[in-house]
Amino acid sequence: MALTYPVLTDDQQQRLNTLGPPWRTFHMSQRFAELETDSGAATAEIAALIGGASPFNAILYTGQPTSTDTLVINVSGGATLTFEFLSAGSTVANDANIGVVIAGSSDLTYANFVAAINRTATANGLENSDGDQALYLGTQPLLAIQATGTDTVYIFQADAAGGTPITGAGSNIAFTDGLNNATLLRTNMNLSPGAQNSSRAAVSRAVTSADLALTQPMQIDVPFLPVACTLQVFDSGGRLKWGADAKWAAGTAVGGQNFLNVSLNASAAGDAGVLVSDATVTPTASVERGAYVSAPNRPIKVLQVQITADTAPAGGTLVYNGIKTAADGTETVLASAVNVATIGAHDPTDITYDDAALPQTIAATEKLQHQLVGGVGLSAPTAATFTTHYVVLVEATDILVADVFGA
Repeated sequence: MALTYPVLTDDQQQRLNTLGPPWRTFHMSQRFAELETDSGAATAEIAALIGGASPFNAILYTGQPTSTDTLVINVSGGATLTFEFLSAGSTVANDANIGVVIAGSSDLTYANFVAAINRTATANGLENSDGDQALYLGTQPLLAIQATGTDTVYIFQADAAGGTPITGAGSNIAFTDGLNNATLLRTNMNLSPGAQNSSRAAVSRAVTSADLALTQPMQIDVPFLPVACTLQVFDSGGRLKWGADAKWAAGTAVGGQNFLNVSLNASAAGDAGVLVSDATVTPTASVERGAYVSAPNRPIKVLQVQITADTAPAGGTLVYNGIKTAADGTETVLASAVNVATIGAHDPTDITYDDAALPQTIAATEKLQHQLVGGVGLSAPTAATFTTHYVVLVEATDILVADVFGA
């Protein structure tokens, strides 16, 4: 079978030179088995150089392995390769092991390892239990590349031993590290880039009142089936609205047209709030104590309120009032005289809003008061914390920006 090797174009060479000191030499004689550089290169750059999105692992070595150290590669389907590093003239611990000679330097030792994986090694004098030449060639479709500038060996899934790296998601290949003075990048080669998204679209849209009145997700035309999306909301002044109540999903194609579905202000009571605010109140017998929660200049939707006490209430009654207060001081009761005397210490407990159910919208000019009223003789808790889960509401004239990816 003819072998093919990566060839650098002038543009690729120029790009590599911008990474650091110029790349010195490329040894192509052993199926691209060794790659030297003065400064080294990032794993992703080497991956891109020899085939792009290919599953790979890396060994970062800081010195020589110890004699009898092993590296086990468990290939999908049950095949196992055990590489055993030994001093010259030694005998492998198991005749199925592939022997690698520890040479005069760590670079030379790992060059022997690379040659074993790529099936370019020659008989090395290590012996099996019968005194014959031990195994010295790998048998699995892997490609190893050594970057001596960074003391790294990269191992890629390939179409044959020492062949061309595959692209996309690979098979499940696990590594068991028994090497001294070396570290594996990962324990499983299938933790890889996998199949890459080949389609991408940027979407920007101003939110209208009609969009907010929809009873179903907003549908935005996109030229492919969405598989991933980064969705952000900005106000009309260009400021990012952290925790905006917008989420995406892939829509059902109609007549071949794909859609990005965007739900606005659809979070319900009990949903995990994107944002959380804590307010602490010290309850006192026969006195109302409270704390306020608001998001200045932003309307919010309160989804859940929890109370946590430092010690369980004792010596009297304790009730909670939830009150919405307008800018002019007008108060709207949302929860009145809710018994919270049964809460335990350090045990977050949901508060039921009985006068007006959650979720509750708090306008930009309003605030939510958490109020505790202690009965006569109350001696505990000394502090109670209210945790408010909420999202920031999307408004007309806000700008939706979506970075959409497709398969």
